[in-house]
Amino acid sequence: MATDLKLNESQPNKAAIRLGAWLKARREELGRTLREAAEHGGCSDPWLSQLETGHASLASIRVDNLNKIAKAYDLEMVTLLEKLRILQPSEK
Repeated sequence: MATDLKLNESQPNKAAIRLGAWLKARREELGRTLREAAEHGGCSDPWLSQLETGHASLASIRVDNLNKIAKAYDLEMVTLLEKLRILQPSEK
């Protein structure tokens, strides 16, 4: 599946790592595997793994990908957007 989420060339930044940990905790709270979450969200499990490990660029997430993330983790879009806004200031 094509996405605009790009791997960071260097080490993941703190914001991406914190978001990833939050998403992973949410997935585990739901009792889902990565594959199950990906199927639920209509995306690939490697892509979700990149998100959960902080190896995806937060700056390049498209709106349609936000919808997939929200579905994969059973989140309201507003909850996800609030979390991203908290994490967005450049915290490298």
